[in-house]
Amino acid sequence: MIDTRNKIVSADAIEADGEATVVAFGRFDVIRAEHCQILSDARRGAARLIAAVLADVGGQSSLFDQQSRAQLTAALKDVDQVVICVPAEVEQLAARAGASTLDVDALLKRDLVADVLQRQSAKA
Repeated sequence: MIDTRNKIVSADAIEADGEATVVAFGRFDVIRAEHCQILSDARRGAARLIAAVLADVGGQSSLFDQQSRAQLTAALKDVDQVVICVPAEVEQLAARAGASTLDVDALLKRDLVADVLQRQSAKA
């Protein structure tokens, strides 16, 4: 059994390694199949995948606290490292890692809206 807590690191521990890297960021509150698919797709094009779990700030409510969400995200096989950070730190983290970014929450919302529109047009 792999102790995935070792995958959770501080933002200061992230640095560029010359490999293609993606920083996928989001709340990762309730991980579902769509999260896994998005991360798997991101990993296919990268040597390293860093998941930036957005921190509990500003009264945003989550089912799980940030540490629990980080542990769940770290358990995903395609994720190499997990960092807990505030949204404003994502771009700095990506720059430090020499990475591109991927907004997981935005992709999930886009897919949800597309699904609802498809279902509505099928009824018409």
